[in-house]
Amino acid sequence: MKSSSQNPTLLVVVALFVMVSVSWAAVGDTLSVGSSSGLPGTSGHIIPINLRNVTPIKALLFKVKDVPDSLTVTGVVGTSRASGYRAEMTAVGGTVKILMFPTDGTTPMIAAGTGTIANLTVSVDAAAPGGSKATLSLDSVRVAGLTNQAVTVYTKNGFFWYGTKGDVKFDGSINLFDVLRLIDIALNRAPTPSEYERWAGDLNSDKVIDVVDISLAIDLAVAATPRMADDHETEASGSAELLIPSLPSNFKGEVAVPMTVKSDVPVSGLQFSFKLDSRRFMIAQPRMTDLSKNMSVAIHAKGDQVTVLLYSLTGEPLPAGEGTVLQLPVTIAEPLGAPEKLDITSALAGTMGGSKIQALYGQSTTTITTAPGSFALMQNTPNPFNMSTRITYEVPSLQKGGADVRLIIYNAQGQVVRTLEDLRRAPGRYTVNWDGRDDAGSYVSSGVYFYKMTADNVVLTKKLAVTK
Repeated sequence: MKSSSQNPTLLVVVALFVMVSVSWAAVGDTLSVGSSSGLPGTSGHIIPINLRNVTPIKALLFKVKDVPDSLTVTGVVGTSRASGYRAEMTAVGGTVKILMFPTDGTTPMIAAGTGTIANLTVSVDAAAPGGSKATLSLDSVRVAGLTNQAVTVYTKNGFFWYGTKGDVKFDGSINLFDVLRLIDIALNRAPTPSEYERWAGDLNSDKVIDVVDISLAIDLAVAATPRMADDHETEASGSAELLIPSLPSNFKGEVAVPMTVKSDVPVSGLQFSFKLDSRRFMIAQPRMTDLSKNMSVAIHAKGDQVTVLLYSLTGEPLPAGEGTVLQLPVTIAEPLGAPEKLDITSALAGTMGGSKIQALYGQSTTTITTAPGSFALMQNTPNPFNMSTRITYEVPSLQKGGADVRLIIYNAQGQVVRTLEDLRRAPGRYTVNWDGRDDAGSYVSSGVYFYKMTADNVVLTKKLAVTK
């Protein structure tokens, strides 16, 4: 630190400094360390020094102590609120001593107000204890007022978190597992969140983890650079395989690309990214299927990279087994000379409790059916069935685009049993699964049932059988 022996005004100020050893109070002039964060092995993080003062301040001398070995203070810079002030520091062990004083008589004070007067710059050691925090406290505070009188200033400690907001699971990335864990915390599901999880999950800093934080985490997860799974990361028993087909050739317009999942355990959430040439193709909001109707989906497209996040806000997972969980509407600008392969570049899968399971991905052998020549309703398969059956229908290309489609199951008395579809469909072939339950969620009894498709002025009906 440079000597101040050539500054008479500063000598008077320093001579009148008095040590203040009082704790935080709700009122009064207060100097505080602002909370900050950073990942181990990174640098350039800012720790603000904040001042709330009613009394005009002429100079300050204070210590930031209890700085752990994992944090290295590399500099201090005054802010615009302390314009015309110079900040000098000396670091010894876990204590940083800071002196702030005016450089000349044209800026005689820090005016009354609230805000940051200086920023400490720190680097974080690679061996820092991730997912924890360090307390940064103030000590030996000496303050001079405008007339060089001693000013009593209270102090308030701050914290430096070894992590980042949104990375609740502390795995170096904001992804599916952070979203699933936030949902658990918001719904008060076990286990009880740690102090770090509560800090990292409170994205809007309102001291509560709720749907706003979940929504913010979803936005961060789908917009983040996809992270490949680490072979050394612990996974729960089980796996999920994601399969996506190629885009069809000789077709122009929108096709529904089915995303199929094969899993041997229930799946609470999926996140996957794939490449799609944005110059030739456009993707819209994914459509849910009967399997995923109780789930939610988010999508983010940046350049040729598309990221999709499928998650359950209710805690009800996708059942183990195989089925189509999403329809991805892709518009093909010009007919392709050959089928276009869609490459999945990364995938994550979680089961109940947000536990990670092995995520596999590859190419589906499913052929995407382009716009049919007319409306069609196929016979369900299998038929008769016990636990689940598939019903396929087709929507042709119409002058107005798509069609409003209703697909309803009726009993032999003509009473509505289950509404499977009631939405607008683009031209294409669609498959819906029926699990044998009615609209109330109860399994139907054995017998003969009918399913009717209504689209525009077309009505198509077929018969099926349920066996128990």
